Amino acid sequence: MANETTPIRAAAEAFWVAWSGRDVAGLTELWDTDDPASSYLPAESEQRLIGAAAVNQHVIATIERFETIRMRPKVVYPRRLKQDLGSIFAVVDWALRETAGAPPMGGTIRVSAVLRLRGGAWRMSHYAEAPLAPLVELRKFYQKVAADGHEALL
Repeated sequence: MANETTPIRAAAEAFWVAWSGRDVAGLTELWDTDDPASSYLPAESEQRLIGAAAVNQHVIATIERFETIRMRPKVVYPRRLKQDLGSIFAVVDWALRETAGAPPMGGTIRVSAVLRLRGGAWRMSHYAEAPLAPLVELRKFYQKVAADGHEALL
């Protein structure tokens, strides 16, 4: 049982589904609100958010700002650290759109998270998003441009 990672993966996937559903209650339910030092580092932020109130405020502000939020994990590596402690490393594609007429924006982030088993449920205690390095993003962009358009020049 100590190495079972399925519930840890399920909690992380539920977190991304809740983001995609713009579900404040679902996101709050998946957060460790009992830990005053819980932290969330959004990819766009210079500072991490500390405590459930700060995380909840970020969640609400993001959901109010964006009409569309999509989080789609590509790779998820769960790990059981102890009976009541687990971690996730994931690569997640994301997309945001402020309004139906606005252009979407998106990309890929890497996620590192720590989850705790509390009250029979796995909850996020620490969640950090890291965007890909600019050089990696540019290389992917130019590879896509080359793949999509340069065959026509031949």
